Order: sequence, then C-alpha cells, then structure tokens
Amino acid sequence: ESFLRQLDEYRDLTVEGLREHLFLFVREIAQTAEEVSVKLAIHPDDPPFPLFGLPRVNSTQADTQRLFDAVPSPANGVTLCTGSYGANPSNNLVKMARDFGPRIHFAHLRNTTREADGSFYEAEHLDGDTDMIGVVAALRDLEARGLLDRTLVVIASEFSRDMITEGRPGSKATAQA
Repeated sequence: ESFLRQLDEYRDLTVEGLREHLFLFVREIAQTAEEVSVKLAIHPDDPPFPLFGLPRVNSTQADTQRLFDAVPSPANGVTLCTGSYGANPSNNLVKMARDFGPRIHFAHLRNTTREADGSFYEAEHLDGDTDMIGVVAALRDLEARGLLDRTLVVIASEFSRDMITEGRPGSKATAQA
C-alpha cells in the first residue's frame, strides 16, 4: 500500500517530462565532471519497457543520442550494456558501438534472449540475441584507433544480488565466466 501511494505521486510523469529532467540533471553535473576529469556513463533502462506505468527514457540508440545532443559535453557518455540495450529488439548493438565510439565510457558485455511476449532472460555470452562477436570486434576497432582510452570493459553476467550463490561452481554466473 505504501508503494502504491508513492507510485501514485508519479502518475502524471510523461516520457518527455522525465527526459527533460534527465537532460537538466546531466547539464548540471557535466561541466563539473569535465573540470575534474570524470566520465559519466548513463546505464540504459533495464528493463527497456515501462514498469508500473513509469516511462523509460534511455532504451534505444535514438534515446541515448538525444541525451548526447542535449548535453554535448565529452564527459557525458554511456554504459554500453549489451544486455539492457540488447533486450530491446530495435537496437543494433554493433552499430551502437560504432556510432557511440568515444562516448562509451563503460561497456558491460552480457547477453540476453528475448521472448515473444517481450520478456527476456540472461543468456550465455555467445548464445543470446546480441551479436557479441560483432560488438567485441567493434570495440576492438575503436580501441585500436585510440577511441576507448579510458573505457572500462567488463565481460560478465548480470551483476548478481547474491554473488555467493551465483559464484558457486556450476552456477549460471560461473558457467558464463
């Protein structure tokens, strides 16, 4: 009941309203981030579809490009989470890696398999719906051209909420590693 009351406070929040708040926030912090050499890396919406009626504003390449256009600071970057972006069938992750290039400040390489109903689940790195070999090739190309000098790339399953359980031999996280 408490959750529903809090959720009700956001009933009038629109995609455009939330997006504008995001732009305002990033504009406010980007200049300071530049001054202190901090790279911002927004994570895509996970999941990439509305939950509890709340809008999503960073689920597609176009969404992220809108943020870059609104806040062109070089400190304003993205987490290329191939699991979160890959859960949305409209995203081409290889193209996104190439297009975003130096704006990728963090890459989290994980894979998902999409279901017909729009849901998705964590998949083995090479068995999901994302062309992981193509994504890695694009990132390696960017690296070779010096465009990922300060980018952290992590190849891992979804970060666990229970690493003790998922880190045991035979667990899904161990198999993916």
